[in-house]
Amino acid sequence: MGKEKNAEGSLAGKEVRDLAHFSTASALHETVQRYGSAAKEHIVSYTGFDAETGQSLSRSLKDIADYGVDPENAASNLKQHAGFAAENLEAAKSREEQIIAGRNPTTTRTDDMQKTGQKTETGNDIGQVNDPLYDLADVDAQGNYIPGSALQMKFVGSDPASCAEKLLSSKMDKYRAADVKIAVPADYFDGVKQYLDDKAARVQEQLEAAQKNGNAKLAEKLGRQLEKIKKTRDNLVKSKVTSQEALEAVKTPLKTTVKNIARVSHEAGVQGAKTGAIVGGTISLIKNAVQVAKGEKELKDAVFEVSKHTALSAAAGYGTAFTGTALASLMKSSSSEMVRIAGKSGLPAMMVSTVAAMGSTMLGYLRGEIDGVQCLQQLGSDGVKTVSSSLFAVIGQAAIPIPVVGGLVGGMLGYALASSSYAILLTSLQEAKLAKQQRNLVEAECRELCRLMQQYRQELQQLISRYLTSHMQVFNDTFVELKTALKIGDADYAIASANKITRTMGREPLFDTLDEFKRQLLSRERLEF
Repeated sequence: MGKEKNAEGSLAGKEVRDLAHFSTASALHETVQRYGSAAKEHIVSYTGFDAETGQSLSRSLKDIADYGVDPENAASNLKQHAGFAAENLEAAKSREEQIIAGRNPTTTRTDDMQKTGQKTETGNDIGQVNDPLYDLADVDAQGNYIPGSALQMKFVGSDPASCAEKLLSSKMDKYRAADVKIAVPADYFDGVKQYLDDKAARVQEQLEAAQKNGNAKLAEKLGRQLEKIKKTRDNLVKSKVTSQEALEAVKTPLKTTVKNIARVSHEAGVQGAKTGAIVGGTISLIKNAVQVAKGEKELKDAVFEVSKHTALSAAAGYGTAFTGTALASLMKSSSSEMVRIAGKSGLPAMMVSTVAAMGSTMLGYLRGEIDGVQCLQQLGSDGVKTVSSSLFAVIGQAAIPIPVVGGLVGGMLGYALASSSYAILLTSLQEAKLAKQQRNLVEAECRELCRLMQQYRQELQQLISRYLTSHMQVFNDTFVELKTALKIGDADYAIASANKITRTMGREPLFDTLDEFKRQLLSRERLEF
């Protein structure tokens, strides 16, 4: 008997977890799609081909890794190749951020831009191979150059100081003349900026001394030097790539790509954890509130259960978003059109949730919590559809210790909880500025709350028909009044409606108004049910 109860408890707990998992997967569809598309950009950077658009890059990370290296000039060759890799990584990371933020402009290497016949601010054709001034630029949805977005990548020097000196060389004069933004390695940026500031300060002092001594020729020379330093400093941009990342991408491009996909997936996972905690916490809160009021569970146990399910749902949300993002990025990069189409659906997230649900079923069987028949039944139960809860949605047993009556009043409260939550979420859906991701979450919760409301009402009607036919009108009237009270937000009306059932069953309610309820809570008198 004990083992049977344990099995039943395990099944109930599993149903709550699975319900939260599948509801979370539904709510995370937009997140997985957005972050999956962002992660896909790193696969494109590695392979050099975008399966969704059919566009081929002029140079991929795989291509760069295959470039030959002269043993006598290995360091110089690797540095040059790292510069090429940095361009690819910079473009991929920029597109990643743009996709996640939902922005339309797309960063691309100028070598990969189609010739549009447009000119940059300096009169150069944008999109020509080996552009003399620009390595990267932003384009709109039609591939048109966005003025002011182009920049040059310079991964030069072995440290910030040597990088700064190379930027000040005469080879860089053409960039200064055209007022071109120059991006340097992320790990060099602060050092280069400080070096240029310090050098500008020293030259400023020398210039003032030359002017004071009346040395016009030296002052003119120092003035030009100071202007060059300041111009270089003003056009300095921090790359999204470090010098070490660029070098690693040359030596081990696949490792770099996997790391970037994992990083994006982690960011998606963090968002998924938040969504999972909200969805799982809401479902668990309502179900545990039902059990507490029914007398099936102690308050402290319910609090523990809600906390546990919220934490588990957060973890499940992280796993679903993390794995779903990685899976979506691979599916979107597939050569199969069918797989790419599936990657755009909710399938990646739902696949993860299904595996998690089946995994927990197998774990329960191995632990002896369920038998073989129960295991097979659960594994074969509709596969990827949302697992519906079988918890008996009745509340109020503690307040009215009469089995049927307590169950009925409890059902009313459960119905009210779900209805009020649904009403709040429905109002949110009507707000025009509701974010798409938040809207998906709200819709997922609304679907679950609707199911709970239908379940509560059906169970109540069954009990009413079976045991309390003579009081049918009281319950019907109370349902109508409760609905009206929730709609207009009148707490006293809701309390008065619910109290009709209590009085009809021969009991006196603990309070008749919201003010009475507040006074009892604030008083030191013990509240007895």
